[in-house]
Amino acid sequence: MFSFIIFLMVLSPQIIYNFYLSGSPFLYSYQNEKFIYLLNPKIKEVLFAFENGWITNNPIHLFTLIGVVIYYKIQPKISIGLLLIFLFCTYLYASWWSYELGCAYGHGGFVDIYPFAAISLTAFIQWIKLTNSKLIKKNSYSFIILCVVLNLKFIYTYDTCWPNNSKSSDFEIYLNFLTSPTK
Repeated sequence: MFSFIIFLMVLSPQIIYNFYLSGSPFLYSYQNEKFIYLLNPKIKEVLFAFENGWITNNPIHLFTLIGVVIYYKIQPKISIGLLLIFLFCTYLYASWWSYELGCAYGHGGFVDIYPFAAISLTAFIQWIKLTNSKLIKKNSYSFIILCVVLNLKFIYTYDTCWPNNSKSSDFEIYLNFLTSPTK
């Protein structure tokens, strides 16, 4: 009974607000939002577009995806679950009418699954630590540092919508973000 009262206390402000707005305690706020790309999902754009691609703007997630494969040797069932989560979320975002999720950086929708990404990224880093190859260690750690630096650079440079500039290609704009001074 106590948990039900707590549940109502948490839910009641939203119900009251919905009733104030619409006269109904429940309001569906996504009425005109649709999954218009269900049969033609924009997967390439969601992952690799210069404008707001998950991998393009957060290249460390290449290691996240590789980590799923590495984790398969340790925990196959969990690894398959992680892969299904990544695939489902990618398909879902790629099917949405605004697959780029508007003015954002690095496809913000994936933030919801970062706890799962942390598992596979950790598996990849653990694999690096356990490998005997100094070349793999050196290159992997160097690439991880580069990814972190790129990510920080974008965070401090990318503070607006993607410029809709017909004079420049997306790659040129992307390079401009990389080379321009931080704010």
